[in-house]
Amino acid sequence: TEVRFPLPVHGRIPNFRYCEVAAENVTSLECFKRARVIKINPSLAQESLRYLALVYNKVLLTPTPSLDSALFYKLEPKFLRRHQLEWAA
Repeated sequence: TEVRFPLPVHGRIPNFRYCEVAAENVTSLECFKRARVIKINPSLAQESLRYLALVYNKVLLTPTPSLDSALFYKLEPKFLRRHQLEWAA
C-alpha cells in the first residue's frame, strides 16, 4: 500500500510511502532555494520537508493545532543546534 499512518486519509494530508523523496525533490526547486521563510503544515506527511527546511536554514512557520493561543509556531534554525532540528521538525 502507498498510504501510511495515520488512517483514514479522508479529511487530512495523506502520509504516503515516498514522502521523504518528495521532500528532497522540493529542496531542488528554485522557489525553495530563494525562500527565507516557509510555511509547512504540521502533518506527519510533511515532517521530512519541515526538517529539510530547517537544515537549509529556512525560517519555518507551522500552523498551531488549535488557533486559541497563536496562528503559527515560528522556528528559526539559528536558535537550534544541529541535533535539535529533527525534534523541532
